[in-house]
Amino acid sequence: MSEQPDNNIDSEFINIFAHDIKSPLSAIKGCIDLVENLGELNERQIYYIQKAFAGITRIETIVHNLLDYSRLNEGIPIHRAPF
Repeated sequence: MSEQPDNNIDSEFINIFAHDIKSPLSAIKGCIDLVENLGELNERQIYYIQKAFAGITRIETIVHNLLDYSRLNEGIPIHRAPF
């Protein structure tokens, strides 16, 4: 008989991981915002700032998906609505 993984441990790990990732992402996003407010940026700088924001957005999406998975795993309903 195979053992079932402990969903509470999995969910707790995911929640801790997500929290630990969200904090530095917020700091990075804030720093990039500050750079944008320092003055006129050239095209190359704008390009790299946009790439950085796109990367942060992708990571945030992954973190939110992990949190949704964790909630579903715990049996917590997720409210979904069209936007």
